[in-house]
Amino acid sequence: MADLEQLLQTQFLGNSVLRWALALLALVVTFAILPILRRYISALLRKRPANEQHTVLDVLSLLAQHTTSFFLWTVVIWSADLLLELPARFDQAIHFAITIVLWIQVGIWAATVAGYFIDRSRATSKDLRHTASLTIVHFAVRLVIWSLVLLVALDN
Repeated sequence: MADLEQLLQTQFLGNSVLRWALALLALVVTFAILPILRRYISALLRKRPANEQHTVLDVLSLLAQHTTSFFLWTVVIWSADLLLELPARFDQAIHFAITIVLWIQVGIWAATVAGYFIDRSRATSKDLRHTASLTIVHFAVRLVIWSLVLLVALDN
């Protein structure tokens, strides 16, 4: 038992083996949760009748589908940054990159949700002019979302 404790406390690149193991665990957990969540939501959507709409499940499914692998890697890096002691310069670069990637992902999610509701309104509309105006609204909403994302990211 003492050997295991000694091994876990062994330092490697300024961090204990235990901290490195926890960072690796964060990687495994992050990349295991999203696929399980996607399968669960897909199974719920398949079980419901075709004519039944469930907005929350539809939106959650879209958000899961539009979560980028780059964002997941950023979550892993963020959790590793919390667990590991890194040089200050490297730590600042990580925080900068995390902020940028987070806001890009928020923009993707916001544009996806806005598009979902606009497309849903477009599908129920019988008026061709209304449908055409929704296309313009969709463009304007996306423009506003990405402008806000850019401003907030630059502000941070």
